[in-house]
Amino acid sequence: MGQKTIVQFFDDLTGEALDPDEVVREEFTFEGVDRILEGSQSSIDQFKLAVAPFADKAGKVKATRRSTRKGTDSGVSSREVRAWCAEQGIEVNDRGRIPKEIIAKFKEAN
Repeated sequence: MGQKTIVQFFDDLTGEALDPDEVVREEFTFEGVDRILEGSQSSIDQFKLAVAPFADKAGKVKATRRSTRKGTDSGVSSREVRAWCAEQGIEVNDRGRIPKEIIAKFKEAN
């Protein structure tokens, strides 16, 4: 016996059935939760119209940068370890993780 799966789209606001080419997605965040509203262009326009007075009065959130870690897992400063390595003639990359063996040598010397 053969099977046929039919995917049907519905407007989130009206519940109306939509053709795939009629579906419009609007992504937004409300109370800290990312959400997606799917519906007809008319429903999305209605949503935007309802939210607009609040959005116009609300401040914009500036994009935040990920904080960069300072130091190493061992509790010593990466900058200090790299400076010590330079003094000792030990090659170590300017960026990235410092090998544990080098950190151990730094701790022994200090």
